[in-house]
Amino acid sequence: MCQVVEIRPLHNKSPAPMEETHSRNARARKKGTSLTPKKKNEVVGPPNAPKKNQRPKKQSGEKKVVNQVVRSRRKGSFGESTASTCCTSDSSSDASECAVPQYVKLGRIPVIPNVDKLRYVAMDCEMVGIGENGTASALARVSLVNWDGDVLLDTYVKVSEPVTDLRANVSGISFCHIDGSSSNTMNFDEVAAKVQGIISDKILVGHGLKNDLRVLNITHPWENIRDTAKYEPFMKKDGNNMWIPRKLKELTMEKFGFKIQEEGKPHCSVEDAVAAMQLYQLVSKQWEKVIDYKIKKTREILSLKKEQE
Repeated sequence: MCQVVEIRPLHNKSPAPMEETHSRNARARKKGTSLTPKKKNEVVGPPNAPKKNQRPKKQSGEKKVVNQVVRSRRKGSFGESTASTCCTSDSSSDASECAVPQYVKLGRIPVIPNVDKLRYVAMDCEMVGIGENGTASALARVSLVNWDGDVLLDTYVKVSEPVTDLRANVSGISFCHIDGSSSNTMNFDEVAAKVQGIISDKILVGHGLKNDLRVLNITHPWENIRDTAKYEPFMKKDGNNMWIPRKLKELTMEKFGFKIQEEGKPHCSVEDAVAAMQLYQLVSKQWEKVIDYKIKKTREILSLKKEQE
């Protein structure tokens, strides 16, 4: 509740009427004087002179600093560049080429001491719909980044099955990306083998990795998977009090204050992979303790089973 405070004049005299004050000020201006007392050490200059400690006004031609640049300077936030070129089409390029755009590194990574950066890879995939009504999924693009957000692999994938739904509003995929006509498109078997080689013996980070691994038709040891969709502190409870995954864009906004997967714009698999990696980095210490506990318990259970046999 707001409290109303009465402000009283310092002197008992009532203030001069408004009309009288205006007339006194007018007479003072004619004489070149001012009724307003000078502050201590104040120098009275021409009307347009800048005041002491006053910042000069920006010229009309100066560029304005946007909030995203300020946000990018915060530790662990996205936005080294105020705009990512990821998933934006290059209108100057030949449509048949469908060149993979050049990517801007999204942000500064929080400094975590004594970490083996080479152990970590983050992955994200984009898919298109195949089969009746496009309900089944086929791999159309795969992106892998390292600990620092640098791209290890980013390629479109040739889809051999008839595509019934490009899901372009989400995937950003065009037919020229997946029909094999572009030099930036790889065959599925080649892509799957390359991904398998990159993630082998690595800790794989991502959001919804079960779907990505399934569409790639590859596997990865459970103890080396860090899925931000399945990490309980990143999840929420539904109406039945059951834990369910949260959207990657919700977590990114909550933890970093940065928008990804904006409405009306296609997703960027590079950006999503970096987002998952940075989410993992925020909680890596706690997460690894959970994994160590699960590994220990799993070994104990397997040991008991062997003894019983």
